[in-house]
Amino acid sequence: MELAGLCDRVLVFSRGRIVRELVGTEISEERIVSSFLTARDSGGKASAEVAGPKDAPLLSFTRLSKLVTEKSGAWWAPLAFLVLLTLAVCAYAAFESDVFLTPLNIRHILLATAPLAIVTMAQFNVLMVRGFDISVGALMSLTVVIASFIIAEGMGGGALFIGVIACLALGALVGLINGGMVRFAGINAVITTIATLSVLQGFALYGRPSPLGSISTGFIDMLQTRVGFLPLSTFVILGVAIAGDVWLYNTRSGLRLRAVGFREEAAKRNGVRLNLVHLRAYLLSALLAVVAGFFLSSEVGFGHPTVGSSYTLTSIAAAVLGGASLAGGRGSFVGAILGALFFTIIVNIITLIGLSTAVGIIASGALTLFAVFLHSGWAPLRSILAQVRAAFRSSHGAGRAS
Repeated sequence: MELAGLCDRVLVFSRGRIVRELVGTEISEERIVSSFLTARDSGGKASAEVAGPKDAPLLSFTRLSKLVTEKSGAWWAPLAFLVLLTLAVCAYAAFESDVFLTPLNIRHILLATAPLAIVTMAQFNVLMVRGFDISVGALMSLTVVIASFIIAEGMGGGALFIGVIACLALGALVGLINGGMVRFAGINAVITTIATLSVLQGFALYGRPSPLGSISTGFIDMLQTRVGFLPLSTFVILGVAIAGDVWLYNTRSGLRLRAVGFREEAAKRNGVRLNLVHLRAYLLSALLAVVAGFFLSSEVGFGHPTVGSSYTLTSIAAAVLGGASLAGGRGSFVGAILGALFFTIIVNIITLIGLSTAVGIIASGALTLFAVFLHSGWAPLRSILAQVRAAFRSSHGAGRAS
């Protein structure tokens, strides 16, 4: 704001280079902020830095990391990498199993992807503001349990509609509580949402100590409506993700969200209402988790108190694999659903080739670590190794002195 009011010419820097020059009437607060937040071209010196030394290996980890992270300057690079990785895994699965490409199995994969894709988009909302929502899995479980009571078999259309609204209202309440505790009480996001997880999981177990209660067949059929052999929900979720990315990268409110995640203090100085952005992120996360719970209930068909517990960490891993940054301000909704699809395909392949569940858990963890290191480079690992060496040298020196 001060620059826009005082300067005749403004040079905007991003990643150590000038990305835009504003002169005279072009200078405004909005244009200054949007210039560095939307800078994608990596020309000039940055290109030389990305290229690296001439003698560097063509497919080194550093080159690959720089290609699929923000250092490449290409917003589409993480998505393209994930698509290629998914196609490679699918090609392997098709070679190993004749069942993988059958319409029945493809439909099963897409139906199983729906709840994970939606809860990953929920998690992505919070990751954008450098937060975490550990309660999404428990909220999904509680939604399934509540659905077994108020969206149960034999209820009329009016009662089902009221049941859906009641679940969404609960989600809105949970989201506002999470966001309020993080922003106004100053409690760490992880601690806050772990506490919320415990409360929600307790209510779910209180409602259904064991799996019981049938969910409305009509409600299940509606969520599993097909176009040919493909679920209609796949097209709806993809459309929502595309609309979300259009909002994120082409609207003023989306710019504010990215600005808060990118650099909160700078966003505050430019008039962004931080509390509102954070509350909206947690509110959308909880509402989407409830919708994911609806789709999960259509998969299980009855009230299961812990059925959503595995979705919390998987949603974070899928979002990160889809290009979201744990430091906030970066990623896409389409990348989130691609990450969810990839994880679902991995689980499906492990089942088809007869491997144990333990292999699936190990694979999920390994893929999560791979995504974190891929999108952040070797810096975190080098920092850890440096601390280990320093501790070793310190203890070794103390030993010699004694």
